[in-house]
Amino acid sequence: MGAAGRWAHRIILFVLLVGTGPALAQEPDGSRVALVIGNASYESVTPLRNPANDAVAVGAAFARLGFDTTVVLDLDFAGMRSELQAFEEKVASADVAVVYYAGHGIEMGDTNFLIPVDAELKRDVHLWDEAIRLERVLLAVEAAESLRLVILDACRDNPFANQMEMTDPSRSIGRGLALFEPPTLEDGSTILAFAARQGTIAADGDGDHSPFTEALLDHLETPGLEVSFIFRNVRDDVMAATGGAQEPMITSSLGREQIFFAEAGAVEAPPVAVAQQPAEEQGNIVVAYQAALAIDTIEAWQSFLRYYPDGLYADLARAALNKLRGENAAANDQLLPPDEGPGPTVVAEGDNPAEAAIAACDREAAYRYDPDRPEDVPPVPTHLVVASAALEACRLAIELNPDDRRMLYQLARAADVAERRSEAFDAGRAAAALGSPAAMTLVGRYYEQGLGTEQDIEAALDWYGRAVEAGSSDAMVELGYLYDSGSGVERDLDEAGRWFARAADADNAAGSAAIGYRYRNGRGVEQNLAEARYWYERAAEGGDGFAMQELAYMLEYGEGGPVDFETATVWYEAAAERGFAYSMMSLGFIYEVGQGVEADLDEARRWYERGAAAGDGIAMYALGRLYEFAIGVERDYAQAFAWYSQSALTGEIPAALTRMGILHADGLGVEQDYSTARDLWEEAALAGDDDALLNLGYLYQAGQGVPTDMERAARYYIEALSLGSASAIDYFSSGDHPAEIRRAIETYLIGEGLLAGKPDGFFDDATLAAMAALGAG
Repeated sequence: MGAAGRWAHRIILFVLLVGTGPALAQEPDGSRVALVIGNASYESVTPLRNPANDAVAVGAAFARLGFDTTVVLDLDFAGMRSELQAFEEKVASADVAVVYYAGHGIEMGDTNFLIPVDAELKRDVHLWDEAIRLERVLLAVEAAESLRLVILDACRDNPFANQMEMTDPSRSIGRGLALFEPPTLEDGSTILAFAARQGTIAADGDGDHSPFTEALLDHLETPGLEVSFIFRNVRDDVMAATGGAQEPMITSSLGREQIFFAEAGAVEAPPVAVAQQPAEEQGNIVVAYQAALAIDTIEAWQSFLRYYPDGLYADLARAALNKLRGENAAANDQLLPPDEGPGPTVVAEGDNPAEAAIAACDREAAYRYDPDRPEDVPPVPTHLVVASAALEACRLAIELNPDDRRMLYQLARAADVAERRSEAFDAGRAAAALGSPAAMTLVGRYYEQGLGTEQDIEAALDWYGRAVEAGSSDAMVELGYLYDSGSGVERDLDEAGRWFARAADADNAAGSAAIGYRYRNGRGVEQNLAEARYWYERAAEGGDGFAMQELAYMLEYGEGGPVDFETATVWYEAAAERGFAYSMMSLGFIYEVGQGVEADLDEARRWYERGAAAGDGIAMYALGRLYEFAIGVERDYAQAFAWYSQSALTGEIPAALTRMGILHADGLGVEQDYSTARDLWEEAALAGDDDALLNLGYLYQAGQGVPTDMERAARYYIEALSLGSASAIDYFSSGDHPAEIRRAIETYLIGEGLLAGKPDGFFDDATLAAMAALGAG
C-alpha cells in the first residue's frame, strides 16, 4: 500500500472518531465507558483475519456515541488482566459500561474462556492459568448503574481444542461458547451478546469484518433504537448474511429502564459544508503565526513561510527561523546519537589549520555512502546536517585544501541541504572532476531533476554510470529508479530490481528500502508482505527514514507479520525525527487513542503540530478536531476553522472542507453564511466527499440560503447513496423526510432494479437494503 492508501486508512480512523455529516459525535463525559479488545495475532495457532479491524471499527463507533473508549489489540494474558483492572476504575463512576471482545474463545464444562494471544493451552487445565473467564469480564462491568453490556464475537472455530491434551475424561470442549445467564443485580440491566448460538461457531468473515460485527456496526448508532432491539436487528442481519448458519443470541437480566445509545432525532439537522481558504483579513495569518510560535521549530516556521511569504509576520518568522538555525548549529553535537553521528572534533592548539578545517567539515557533513570517507570519520545523517554550520566549515576547509575532492563533495552536500542549488552543483562538478564517486552521483541527480542546471537525462545517466564504476552504491539506487519509472530509458522493472539488489548488497539502506517497496506493492515481483517487512527492517536499521515509516505502518497494521504497536511507535519516532510528516501525524493519532502507549492528549497535540508544520494535511485536520471538540485543549472554533483551512489547502482530506462548512453553517468561529457553505460544499463534493453531497441535499430540502428544491435535494441524496455513504443510510433510516424526496429515491432504486414494487414514500428495511446495495455496486 502506497502513501495514498495509508492516508486513506488513517483518514477513515479520524472520521470514525469524530464523524462528519449528519451524525455528529457526542462528547464523552465519563458516564458511558467502553473497553474494546481485538485479539488476532495468536502465537501458537493461525492468526485470525478480522478481530483487529472489528475492534477498531467498534471502538470508533462507541467513541462517536460519546463513550470514553479504550481500544486495545493483541493482548497477552497479563495485558488482558491489566486492561480489565484499569477498566474497573472507570466503571466505578459510570452509568453504562460495555466490553466488546473479538478473538478466540473456548468453552469447557459450561465455563467460557476468552483466550489471550500468548496462550498455548497444551492441556485442558491450563485454561485456568492462561485464559480469562467470562465471569471475570462481568465483574469488570458490575459497578455500572444502568447497563452492563458484554459483546462476544468469540465463537469462532477454535484450533486450540484440537491440540489440547485432556487430563480428565469427564471434561469436554464444546463447540463455540456456552450460553451464560448473567447474574441479577439490584439496579439496571445486564446483557450478554454472543455471536453464535451455543454449540455453533461464528464466521470470521471474508470481508473487513466478521458478519456479527458487520451487523453490529450497521445498527449500533441508529438513533432511537433501544439497546435490546439493536441485537434483535443484528440477529436478523447475521441470519440473512449467513443463510441461517449463524444465529447470534443474547441472555439478559433486564430492568425497567430503556437504554438508547443514540437518541432519536440525533440526525434531524445535518450540517452544511465546505469553505475556501480564508483571506488574511479573516485572521488566519495571525492564527497561523501564533501556532508556529507555539510550536517554535524549524519545520513550523518553514511551513508558515510557505503559506505567508510576505509581510511583517513573514519577516518575524524569518528572524525566528534564523535564530533556531543558529541554536541548532551550536547544539548539533548533542543531537547526534552516539551510534550514529560524530562527537565534537577537538583541535589542540598548534594543530595544522588545514587538517583542523577538514575535521570540522567532516564533523558537519561527512556522508555515510561516500566511498572516500575514512572509516574513522563518523557520518552525519542528512536530517542532522545543520546547513549554516556545514557551509561555513566546508568553505573554510576548501580554502585551505582547494583540491580535496571529499571536502568539495561535502560542501556540495551542505549546499544541497540548504537548497543552494547553484553552489551545490558547482561544488559537485568540481569534486566529480577530481574523481569523487559521491559527487558524481549528486551531479547525476541534479541533471536528472534539473536542479542548478537544465534537465538532461542523458547527462544524468552518464554521471550515474561513472559513479557506479567509481564505487557509488547511491548511483546504483538512482539507476534503479530510472529503470523503474522509465525516465530517459525504456522502463524495465527487472533491470530496476537488479540495480536495487546491487545497492543492497553494498549495504545501501535506500537499495534495501526500494526492494521492500517492490515486494510490498508487487512491483516487478510477486507481492510478499513478509519479504517487504524484512527488507524495510534491514533498510530502517541502516538509517533509511522512508523504510522506518513503512516498517512502522506494517507493524501498526500487522502487514507481513504480527501487530507490534510498541515497535511501530519507535520507528515512527525515528522517521519523524528525519522529517517524515506522515510519521508525525501517526504518532499524534497513537497518543490520542492510546494505541500501544498510554493515551496522552498533550503529546498527541504536539505531534500533530509537528506534522502540520511539516505540511501534513491530515495532521492539520486532526488539530482542527481537537479544537472543535475540545479534545485535550480548550474549545476554540476559530482555531479549529484555521486548521481545517490549512488542511483543505493540501487537498489530502476533503473532510476538512466539510468541517469548515459545518462551522460556517452554525456560525461557530466564523460568520454564519449558508451561501459560502453551499459553494464550498460543492467543492468538497467534487473532491469526493459523500457527506458533502448529503449536506447539499439537506440544504436544498430545508431551503437554507437557497430556494427549496426537493428535486435537486433528491439528486444529491441519490449521488451520496451511490458513493456508499453510511451517513446517508443512517439519515434515512430514521426521522421524517418529505414524501416527495422519499418517492424520488424509491423511483431511482426501482429503476436500478434494486427495489421491487411501486414508490409508496415509505422507507422500510427493503428500501434501506436497496440503498446499501446501490452504494456497494
